[in-house]
Amino acid sequence: MAIMGCGFMIMDPQAARKDSPGSALMPAIVDICSAFFGALYFIMSAANARDVPMCLLLLIYNSHTFLLNSGIAMI
Repeated sequence: MAIMGCGFMIMDPQAARKDSPGSALMPAIVDICSAFFGALYFIMSAANARDVPMCLLLLIYNSHTFLLNSGIAMI
């Protein structure tokens, strides 16, 4: 459903960024990947919540998020 929502946002001609030149393909790819991995995050959380203590689970997920965001910010 999240990826379908991204598709609807991409197809809306009023949703284009007015100040950025060029194609809107890269923001669309980032939106779709974000929706996919966000859904995967919730699926993994539900699967691991029974076996891993919640504090450790949050530490691991937040560490991954921090490393990925800081890596993307360096680009």
